[in-house]
Amino acid sequence: MLIYFTDPLKRQICEAFFHCLQPGGYLMLGAAESLFGITEVFQTERAGETLVHRKP
Repeated sequence: MLIYFTDPLKRQICEAFFHCLQPGGYLMLGAAESLFGITEVFQTERAGETLVHRKP
């Protein structure tokens, strides 16, 4: 769903998810979605061929 929002709103949504997650929790996005240029609060990791975003 993030692909339908403006970058500032994407940042706000991602930071809200960040605050809801426990340390070590994961945010998984659809294949067409990316956090590149949106936020750097998550650590991006590869799980097989999938990218996942983890709260440090």
